[in-house]
Amino acid sequence: MQRPLVFLLGAISLAAVVTGCANPVMVKISPDTYLLSCTDEGGIFGKGASAMKADVISRANELAASQGKIAIPVYLHETPMYPGHFATIDYQFRVVDENETRQKMESWVGHQESDLASIWGAPTSAIDTRDGKRILTWESYWGQYDRNVCRKSFTIDKSGKIIRWSSSGCPF
Repeated sequence: MQRPLVFLLGAISLAAVVTGCANPVMVKISPDTYLLSCTDEGGIFGKGASAMKADVISRANELAASQGKIAIPVYLHETPMYPGHFATIDYQFRVVDENETRQKMESWVGHQESDLASIWGAPTSAIDTRDGKRILTWESYWGQYDRNVCRKSFTIDKSGKIIRWSSSGCPF
């Protein structure tokens, strides 16, 4: 009776090691956007949601690094395991040059406010400071359910010239 128990425990241990996201599916959605899907077919013996999540993020980062770029998350959707259904992870990400935003934003310094407004449209907000400068901010939302806010701001001097920029919460 002890041998079948040892065999069963060995099979369970082997299943825990070899199951999980063994065959993730990666689909190129656009020139710089990918969807990586993973199903943990190990059931209760699988790697678990946190290991699958780490695996897909790691694979995305490896793909980006192979291109000399970085992976920026767009959304991550998890479906937990429940009776009759394996746990799944869908991870959408963009592969971008780390300096892309910096270069684009920096290129506006020295231009006139009117040039910026003609390309970007009306800002989300405009603040006039006590020292005569003006801060224009554009906001956009990104990620699953648009939960994340990207703010790009430009400081304009008294003559209407862009003198600096900043951004926060932007994926690219």
